[in-house]
Amino acid sequence: LSKMTGSFHPVFAKAFKRAVADDSSAIRVQAATAITRIENRFHERLLKIENLYREHPNNPVILKALADHYDAYAYTGLLDEGREMVNREKAYSHFMEYLNLRPDDSSVRPKIGRLLLRMKRHDDATKWFKRCLDEGYGSDTIKMWYIESLYHIGDFDELRKAASSYQVDLTTYQETQPEIAESVYLWAQAGVSDKQARAAE
Repeated sequence: LSKMTGSFHPVFAKAFKRAVADDSSAIRVQAATAITRIENRFHERLLKIENLYREHPNNPVILKALADHYDAYAYTGLLDEGREMVNREKAYSHFMEYLNLRPDDSSVRPKIGRLLLRMKRHDDATKWFKRCLDEGYGSDTIKMWYIESLYHIGDFDELRKAASSYQVDLTTYQETQPEIAESVYLWAQAGVSDKQARAAE
């Protein structure tokens, strides 16, 4: 717990939550103390960035830092559902503000769509990713998120079409997320089969 507190990563969140419910009171106290310290660090940094934002509301660097911080805070896995949602909504709002100032920054576009998905705004996420692709922001990351958003809204015809048409390089995903890579590959093969069937008609 001590090591995880000093070098916190969201992957540790489940371990902290298990520790808070541990049979040992000493472990429960240590885990609760650790979570408080982690949250305090996030809150202290948030206050600093918010102060800078109030002084320089149109500074894109500060605005992006604020959006990224809200996004990271929501992603810790330590917050309850309500606070997590509030942080995601603030992150989304600030990312959109930032994009108005820096419309050509492609790095925030997948973050905006991902936040929409995490807020369960699946239709909005699907439209957002499709808009990004139509406007020429066709990174593999955006393509993968678009495919996921199609799955969430149950548009499997478009999903097969997208998976087979966008030609995502699955090499990296095979190493880090093999199940996702396999799933997209299977959807792509189904899309190819659909095309062949239509061609044969």
